[in-house]
Amino acid sequence: MGSLKILDTKKEGIELLNQLETFVEIEWAPHYYISSEGRLANNYRKKKFYMHKQTLNSHGKVHWKIFYEDKANGTVIQEDVTAEKLVAKTFLETVCGKYRIYHIDGDLSNSKYNNLMYVDDKEFYKLSVQQMHVNELGRVQAYVPFLNQNRMKARRLWNDMQTR
Repeated sequence: MGSLKILDTKKEGIELLNQLETFVEIEWAPHYYISSEGRLANNYRKKKFYMHKQTLNSHGKVHWKIFYEDKANGTVIQEDVTAEKLVAKTFLETVCGKYRIYHIDGDLSNSKYNNLMYVDDKEFYKLSVQQMHVNELGRVQAYVPFLNQNRMKARRLWNDMQTR
């Protein structure tokens, strides 16, 4: 991943859900920013930032339609994306062989970075049918370091304590 472009929320007048919420530009979709809390903002029309509504798809996951330019031919592409995938790709470290995204609290509409974890198909199934608990995986999801990483580390520690 290249250098992260963090949105200056104070300058743009975006009210944060908490002091740790951070908006990072989606690398392949300029003008779109995903937050660590699972919110999406954009200034695609290069005006004031717009906060997307949390629309649920048929599986109960938050999703949005985003628009970006194909760099090869300049055409505008419309894509349906889920919050979980954008948040995971932006804030979670990938784990070799683990490509499924599991919602730790079981709420598919909760795509906050600390509620998501990469798992493999077998782990996903066992977790989904409650044959296994996240603690039994023997690992903790690592997060992509970014500008406010000290606050993120403190929050991870706090969440880990509450989980125990």
